[in-house]
Amino acid sequence: STFLRKVRFKNKDYIVFHGGASDENRNICFDCSKSALAKILKNKNVVIVKDSSYDYEIFYDFFRMNSIETFIFSGNLNDVRAIIGLSKIFIGADSGLIHLANSLKVKCVGFYLNKKQISKWKSPNPNCDFYTNYLHRKNCSSLALERKFYNFNSKLSEDAMIKELAKKI
Repeated sequence: STFLRKVRFKNKDYIVFHGGASDENRNICFDCSKSALAKILKNKNVVIVKDSSYDYEIFYDFFRMNSIETFIFSGNLNDVRAIIGLSKIFIGADSGLIHLANSLKVKCVGFYLNKKQISKWKSPNPNCDFYTNYLHRKNCSSLALERKFYNFNSKLSEDAMIKELAKKI
């Protein structure tokens, strides 16, 4: 891809991030996710997939301010498939792109709105982890002091989730 040559990424040396979904309640909420994402993505190369379903520019500005080398990508589905297929890991909301990454057997981390959605869409790909959390817009206003993340049946604190994901990235 011209994009990959332009930014000079080596194969598998970048993370693809997509925070949007067709239903805005399933979008990853910037205010609720920024501290966790800054810790998980620190010193990484990140490609943000641009689309109109979420405010990608606010993530871009925040990542850049936190020393995360960040690029914005926009293209047709074949180009997006190529970018995801060559990436180290895909991180995203419950959207079609998480399913695409999953089908490409790329490591992925999906943030789903609730456990029911995880059960419904869980893939046989052992490289994918799906979490339900309070990072979504719908849940943002009802945040507890200590956010809990659920990786299937295990309840994790935000710090435990960050440590778990940092090992995989």
